[in-house]
Amino acid sequence: MRPGRVTVALCVVLLSGCAGNAHTKSTAAAVPTTVPAVAGPASIQQIAAVLGCKAEISVVATELRQGSCHTDQGEFRMLTFAAETGQRDWLTEAQAYGGIYLVGTRWVVTAQSQESLKGLRATLGGTIQAATGHAGHGG
Repeated sequence: MRPGRVTVALCVVLLSGCAGNAHTKSTAAAVPTTVPAVAGPASIQQIAAVLGCKAEISVVATELRQGSCHTDQGEFRMLTFAAETGQRDWLTEAQAYGGIYLVGTRWVVTAQSQESLKGLRATLGGTIQAATGHAGHGG
């Protein structure tokens, strides 16, 4: 994935209010799960169905797709990636900005709290990653 596309997708998600604390040093923690994941990479529509909402697709590119939906548990942003390298690139960039992510096979879901992702993880699988970053890191 070209860095420009990663940056654009990252900015869209972060500007949507899922950035977390943007003033602290970058740290990340993964909470592994033993719940079986959906077989193969999940689509945005599959993730939205598990959440009980209809996804509004906002980005369609060769490397990734992005959508969002709102439930009683809050606002969710969903990204799917054409390749694992694109997902790794996106997650690397996202760590600098903070946030809460549920990460699966070539997909990421962001939310404003870890609690809102726990139920989704129980159904969809993946790992919850929490990061705090610093948006003004000079880049």
